[in-house]
Amino acid sequence: MERTDPIDQLVPRPRPLPVRLVFGLLIVGLAGVAASLVGFGYVTPTPDCCDSGGGTPVLGLASDRESAVLLVPLSNPSGRSLIVERADVDLPGARVLDVAIDVDDPPGPRFPPAPTALPAVVAGNATAQLVIRFVPDECRWNSFDPWGSAVLHVEVDHDLLPSIGRDVRFGSLVDAGTGDLLVLPPSGADAAASMRDPLMAACAMLAA
Repeated sequence: MERTDPIDQLVPRPRPLPVRLVFGLLIVGLAGVAASLVGFGYVTPTPDCCDSGGGTPVLGLASDRESAVLLVPLSNPSGRSLIVERADVDLPGARVLDVAIDVDDPPGPRFPPAPTALPAVVAGNATAQLVIRFVPDECRWNSFDPWGSAVLHVEVDHDLLPSIGRDVRFGSLVDAGTGDLLVLPPSGADAAASMRDPLMAACAMLAA
């Protein structure tokens, strides 16, 4: 009579090879689906802004003619709409008055903008503009340094899957060193059109 080692009673026998293959493929498939949902922004929002978002920042005079408006490109490359819940913007040498979103329809910046107060929705695979209204406290910025930063709290807009809200930081709203700024001056402030220092251009437009 064959003796059974007591340890064999504690360790389960290995499953047949076909069963192990099915379980292995199932695990790999679930991991792939989860990675795709996260990578394409279905669970975790992945907006792009500023240099990575494409487009050129636009600076102009607000309708009240007592403040300036900076339009910064914002894109949502994911397949789902995202909600911009709030935005904390810092513009060195200036006082930020309010921040809103202008959804591009048709695509591309427009001036004056048609801002939507936060929270605002940006559709999947769509672009928008971050609308920042400010008043300069100084009239000159170091043209070799990036200007401005923003922290956006965003969530995915859907009902079926859980949304993991997150804070996304963008450390450079205007790259003054490359001259990547389009200035749209009002009548009487034409000289501001050639300025690439955002504070200098804002002061010139407000003084016109």
